[in-house]
Amino acid sequence: MRAGGRARGALAARAAMAAAMAARPDLYPARRFRRPEHYLRGWDRARRLFAADRAAHPGQYVAAALPRLPFADGAFALTLSGYLVFAYPELFGPERQLAALAELVRVTAPGGEVRVHPLYDGEGRRTAGLDAVRRALGERRTASEIRVLPSADRDGRARRVLVLHRVGHPR
Repeated sequence: MRAGGRARGALAARAAMAAAMAARPDLYPARRFRRPEHYLRGWDRARRLFAADRAAHPGQYVAAALPRLPFADGAFALTLSGYLVFAYPELFGPERQLAALAELVRVTAPGGEVRVHPLYDGEGRRTAGLDAVRRALGERRTASEIRVLPSADRDGRARRVLVLHRVGHPR
């Protein structure tokens, strides 16, 4: 995608986010702490920083999509997935979640770990099939744990992260 298309896509995503926040304010706990305009300004700043860094370092960015990543086995010591695998159950049903998580483990080095957050969907519901996905990962020799981070979200909810690593490899 060309820069102009990316910019239009980013602006369309921002407009969709603003509309979603206005339509369903109950889904955005941050509203109790910041007005939507502040959140959107932060989103704009992050988008500008990303665009500037990508322009300055184009070779450091690789376009990819789960469940198939263009990286070698064990390429990363730490692999992070934020706001994707469980956040959109309409795009990532249980089979696709399992395939995506297995792929993240594949590109993670032995002894490394994968961290996935959040463990709820866009409606704030906990991931329904998480236990089944964890069992299936275990059958593929992938250990999993739910790690509760010491700090809580500003809305008082504990942050829970799914941590994965290959069985038989010390971390």
